[in-house]
Amino acid sequence: MFPGRDCENQTKLVKKHMTSSGTSGCGQCSPRKEQLLVPLSIMAELEEEQEAQLLPKKYAEHQAVKEQLAAREEKLAEGAGAICKLYCIPRNAEQCVEIQVREGSRQVRWGWVGPNFGKVGCKYISICRSLVTPGEFFCVPYDAAHVLLVNIDEDTITEVGEKVSPDLVTKYATAASSYDWNGRIYAAPFLAQRVLQIDPYTGTVGEVGPRLVKSEQGEWWVTIASPITLKIYAIPWDARHVMEIDPVRGGATRKVGPDLGPTPGKYCSAIVAGDGSIFAPPYNARKILRIDGTGNVSLVAPDLGVGPRKYCCICQGANRLLYAPPLYADQVLEISTSGKGNRLIGPAIGNGEAKYACAALGPDDKIYCAPLEAHRVLLIIPEDHEVEEIGVDLGKEEEKYSCIAPAPVGPMMYAAPRNARFLLEVDTKRCFVREVGKDLGPVKRKFTAILTG
Repeated sequence: MFPGRDCENQTKLVKKHMTSSGTSGCGQCSPRKEQLLVPLSIMAELEEEQEAQLLPKKYAEHQAVKEQLAAREEKLAEGAGAICKLYCIPRNAEQCVEIQVREGSRQVRWGWVGPNFGKVGCKYISICRSLVTPGEFFCVPYDAAHVLLVNIDEDTITEVGEKVSPDLVTKYATAASSYDWNGRIYAAPFLAQRVLQIDPYTGTVGEVGPRLVKSEQGEWWVTIASPITLKIYAIPWDARHVMEIDPVRGGATRKVGPDLGPTPGKYCSAIVAGDGSIFAPPYNARKILRIDGTGNVSLVAPDLGVGPRKYCCICQGANRLLYAPPLYADQVLEISTSGKGNRLIGPAIGNGEAKYACAALGPDDKIYCAPLEAHRVLLIIPEDHEVEEIGVDLGKEEEKYSCIAPAPVGPMMYAAPRNARFLLEVDTKRCFVREVGKDLGPVKRKFTAILTG
């Protein structure tokens, strides 16, 4: 505490008391000095009043100093800053990759972690967060035999549950955690014959619901949970209807909504919007699919035509609008949760290549899309409804990146390589893009999912 400030405060308090007692002036020029003497009892009261006023400030300053010291000790202990981690989930890679990023440093470290799955088969392509066991994320088997559990709190990666199937077939693509009190995770079948259920509390894995007729077609690609109806919805790939999964009834299923026709590869991405509705941009379908808070399924304008493989990912902006960067479409699709005002924004992009297959909201509330076959990172600015390409030209290499995520701290975002050989780093403060880390080799489709630790 600064002593001069204490003296100033005490002087103000004494003068205030003397003025209220009807005295004025100083003791040296007053003919009655004894009347200006302040009784000891009053001085004690003034000191108590002063202490009461200063105590909160003292406490606040004391706490601020403690916090500064703690932060300094932590920074000294860790070097340049906090270490954060991201995990790349293997598709055709043999293991997970752990990325270590130190805040304030340009150095990026990485290492292979978790079990070795070998070179054969496409292991995992998505991640599902548990809503009832904090820090746990589950990956359902695409061609793998087990469910994969990533615990970011304990920094462990393990296989859980019984073997789903030893066959190298595309069993499940994505999963969703139910919003009911059980918090079980469900995955709709792609080429599997039953719904997969995971209990995060017990780590048990099993198939539930009726057995489907075996088909060579992929039925449902996207599995997504509604926070309003508390149901799970499977968005059709080749299937003709949306499938509803009821967690309260042990994973019972039924088909809902209109017949969506025979078009193969209808939808492959979906998101829960701010109003609780579910939206899926069209892949080969013509219109946006919407499931509202009552479970009603509808198709939403505009009609985007018969062109193939239009959009395969979607992200919500800070303005609560939804944005789908183009795969083979020409422009970014902007979706309003009201169902009105859906439109294409920004310039036409690319020359017929598969442009973007991933998008994520950055720490600056802008959306960043790592290039699949496009040459540069795509930046979507929701606030201004603008689109631009940023960073260096990353070349013509096919299928460079298909997943991106923000680092837990700092301004950086990272994309895991699909066919590219290096990690991609995007500095959102400077719009600077560079390849980082060691060469991860020529393996195709290494990673298609990345998790922020």
